[in-house]
Amino acid sequence: MPGLGWLVTGGLVAGRISGLFLIMPVFSMTGVPAQVRIIAALALAAVVGPVVPQAEVPGAVGTLLLGMVGEVMVGVLLGGVVRFFFGALALAGELMGSQTGHGSALQFDPTLQLSQGPVGALGTFLASAVFVGLDMHLQLIMAVGDSFWLLPVGKVADLTGGGLYWLESIRGVIEGGARLAAPVIALVFMSNLFVAVVTRLSPQMNIFFSVGIMLNLIGGQVMYYAVLPHVLVAHVDMVRDAMDYLPQMIETLAGR
Repeated sequence: MPGLGWLVTGGLVAGRISGLFLIMPVFSMTGVPAQVRIIAALALAAVVGPVVPQAEVPGAVGTLLLGMVGEVMVGVLLGGVVRFFFGALALAGELMGSQTGHGSALQFDPTLQLSQGPVGALGTFLASAVFVGLDMHLQLIMAVGDSFWLLPVGKVADLTGGGLYWLESIRGVIEGGARLAAPVIALVFMSNLFVAVVTRLSPQMNIFFSVGIMLNLIGGQVMYYAVLPHVLVAHVDMVRDAMDYLPQMIETLAGR
């Protein structure tokens, strides 16, 4: 029979893994049933719990609850960094869609519980396919598994220091999304500049509404599909860079 210490350790391990699944790309989407996330978290906790350093048994129930909340927050912080960079492709899609006239064709995405344009929805779908297809979800789970040795369960984590990585991630996502959308934005700018010059030279033509909008729409679509393979490669590199930050982030959480 497992002792009380191992039961407490297993519960805290399950808390950290549950926090990961709350925000982990793809698996945190509304389309994934909550039962699947719960079963996956418990199964991983059952595998990892017996081999990680045993936690001390707290003297009060309140201390145990605070420890559980802390472990959930650690899992959320670790998974959130990758989740932010995962959304860079969707952000780039929204930027490109708004510039090429797709912004008015919003559709409700039930998996994310928000409205997206068609280009942004395509970006989310492609990011999900790449994330799972390249086994990045397994790499993220392995990184969180390694965190139990760098930051054993039951220890006080520096959540403020970990939160600073979130702020850095938000800055990186905005910068990355703009960089991924830059080719289409540049094309739309040149198209609008051309239409503006022609309209200035010949005001009676008034080609902005007759030609300009259609030119942006068709040109943006052609450019989007031309640069899509390169955008996916750049997006994969961004997500991998985010996962490379995890060991350093774990050390920060451990106060090292």
